[in-house]
Amino acid sequence: MKTIAFIPHAETFEQFFDTINMSFDQLCNEVCSGWIFAYMQSIKLVEPDTRFVCIYFSNNVTEPIVKPHKIAGSVNYLLPTSWLYKQYNNLKSKGKLKSNNNNNNVSSLSSVVKDKQRIHDLPEFTKWARSISNYLSTNVLELYKILKQENVDIIVTQEYEYARFDTCVALGKFMNIPVYASYQGGNKTFSTLETLPRKWAMKNCKGLIIPASVESNRVLNQYKIKEEKIGKIFNPTDTHSWQSVDKSLARFELGLPQLAPIAVWHGRLLMHIKGLDILLNSWKDINKNNDRYLIMIGEGQDREKVIDKIKELNLTNITLLGFTNNRKELINYLSAADIYLFPSRHEGFALAPLEALSCGLPLVGAMAPGVVDTIPSLKDGGITVPIGDVDKFTQAANRLLSLSKDDLQELSNCARNRALNTFSPLVIGKQLVNFLNN
Repeated sequence: MKTIAFIPHAETFEQFFDTINMSFDQLCNEVCSGWIFAYMQSIKLVEPDTRFVCIYFSNNVTEPIVKPHKIAGSVNYLLPTSWLYKQYNNLKSKGKLKSNNNNNNVSSLSSVVKDKQRIHDLPEFTKWARSISNYLSTNVLELYKILKQENVDIIVTQEYEYARFDTCVALGKFMNIPVYASYQGGNKTFSTLETLPRKWAMKNCKGLIIPASVESNRVLNQYKIKEEKIGKIFNPTDTHSWQSVDKSLARFELGLPQLAPIAVWHGRLLMHIKGLDILLNSWKDINKNNDRYLIMIGEGQDREKVIDKIKELNLTNITLLGFTNNRKELINYLSAADIYLFPSRHEGFALAPLEALSCGLPLVGAMAPGVVDTIPSLKDGGITVPIGDVDKFTQAANRLLSLSKDDLQELSNCARNRALNTFSPLVIGKQLVNFLNN
């Protein structure tokens, strides 16, 4: 029986989960989505005896907290960040660490770096400060204890272009534990401070799981690693659970009009990264006759920006809902819709469009990493358009919404078949097990 440890890349648990108002208890008791959960579900289908450990770090705890995941059965740890990290953050909060560019306090960086559009325009000193923070966040001693205590056989980190990957590879070498990384969107080295450690880690890790073709090509060209070290394995989606229900019934339960064309989007409310400005700018023309409806489901730091944009453009027939863990409710919304809109500028290999395809929703997607791999052609369930192109995004959405009922149903069948044949847990589980056991 193998034990696999999953380690996310974020410095702290709070850095991501606070943005969606989720506690560690909620994560352990309610969450059944995300790439880690999907990996665990898929591997279990092929190797049922596999054990899973998920390890997070927090600046708000002083002792390790351990809780079982109610649904996945994994053991979840919340470990304290390192003493050095806490001291470093104390210096930042007191304003003793400053960049040499306009005296910007490094403590303000956490809000700045959330906008990936601006991340690589930061002064190099500020980037170094953030990289140092990233390296220091991992409490290596506590991590070592848990890996040893749980007899971990394999480590899978989220992302390889983050400092935690370098740390895990070094610790894995010391403990003789193979380390893999899964690409979920991080595709640039943050600062020059990370360049040498990253090259070493890339050379010494066991393998990289990269579903997006454009990203695997970048890694091969930049790091000159062997091609067999990369597993082109898509993120799985639970095609059994993500099945559409009767459209009329879903619309009735949700109080939506029975005959109106409806589009849907779900994800994190990040205006630039998720291309929500593209979505809203295109909606003005998509809904020019005021007879179509858009449902947006999600939470994030740009909620107010989205609301302001809707008001600024004087858009109508848009319902903006919050984040939900209720899969049945989300499936109802996907089932009620006619098409799925996905305008992201940047993704790793997004789960949201896979869930939409699994529910038989034809997709309009911008060509962010992974999206072209998801729907290579119309017969795979959708249309891809250039990133940031409002006109072409609008045209594609109008094209799908103008299809006859029979043609839309045929495209819906294509979407469902694409999900079943390419992204189902059993298909991906076999690929993951084969790659991780190689």
